[in-house]
Amino acid sequence: MTSFPKGRATAPFFCACSLTLLALPARAWTPYFELDAFAHAEPVAVHDYLNDWKGSLDGGSDAVTHNRIEIGVRNDAWSVGYVQKYDYEIKASRDAAILYHQIKNKQDLTPGTVYNLNLRAFHNRSQGLRLARRHSRGELDIEAGLTVLSGQALIDGSIHGVGSAINSNEYAYNASVSYHYNEDVLFDRNVRGPSGEGFSLDLAINYRFSNQWNLALSGSDLLGFLYWRDAPATSAVATSDTQEFDADGYLRFRPTLTGLEFNEDYRQRLHARGRAALQWQALQGTRLDVKLRMTEVESYPSLSISQQLAHSVLLDLEWMPSLDAVGAGLHWHHLRLSVLSDAWRFEDAHVLQLQLGWMHRF
Repeated sequence: MTSFPKGRATAPFFCACSLTLLALPARAWTPYFELDAFAHAEPVAVHDYLNDWKGSLDGGSDAVTHNRIEIGVRNDAWSVGYVQKYDYEIKASRDAAILYHQIKNKQDLTPGTVYNLNLRAFHNRSQGLRLARRHSRGELDIEAGLTVLSGQALIDGSIHGVGSAINSNEYAYNASVSYHYNEDVLFDRNVRGPSGEGFSLDLAINYRFSNQWNLALSGSDLLGFLYWRDAPATSAVATSDTQEFDADGYLRFRPTLTGLEFNEDYRQRLHARGRAALQWQALQGTRLDVKLRMTEVESYPSLSISQQLAHSVLLDLEWMPSLDAVGAGLHWHHLRLSVLSDAWRFEDAHVLQLQLGWMHRF
């Protein structure tokens, strides 16, 4: 069962939200639910990325997923909601992706090949309470929100080094590692996960130029940090001095570390992301949008067309040209659902997007 975040920072904010709710008429509040999930994996399909890279290797080396759920109540000016977030970003060198894929799939290496091993990883899982205020003036709407967060998972750090293929099934490496974590996924250090608390600021702007043109901008984690207490950390040089082979004769490494494994208080910067949409009401019931989804790894432009099919029924079609992805969405009364992918089969998709929204007006 999901529980609300606990901690000294969360309790005063929860009280403030409760007082805000009590201060306004109950009939003014409208319940809502929002889900936005986006995943893009360049080197292998998203499904394979989550299952030890057991698939064909394609171009690129980076990966990103941002997932957010919010449920709450709002009126014309205020909204109060409970938020869950799961964010992961990987920026890696192409050589790192190639060597990792060859190792995971036990493919023959080319002796003498040298690999440039660089990787930057960011992961955060958190939950919290969000309080937002909307202000409207003429054709301009602005909403600013503050979320007080309780951290649940942490990875933040980098690897820099060099690897080389000795023969078809043996390789060597030397890499510097510096990262903070709640679980040591690299060296299996037995640790106790840290506790973290923090905050995040978001902003949304909507401006109607005319009856035909509209601009919508939104940004999450524009300023945000999680403060982890007693976070496990490793700062060391890892080498392949200790080697062993599996039953298939393929090298398995048990890295030798020279450096420090320790715990410390750590401030993790949350990675900003945003959305932009320029909307044109081309005809009665027909709208064209130019969209852009922005992350600190990559930006994703798309085009969409919306057509009114019947009263309270709207159909959306979206195309993301840089990834050859297409999607469709349906708006019915106060429910909206949209999906986007670059493949018909989930197992083959390198990009997946799911958006769901619901609001009930009494």
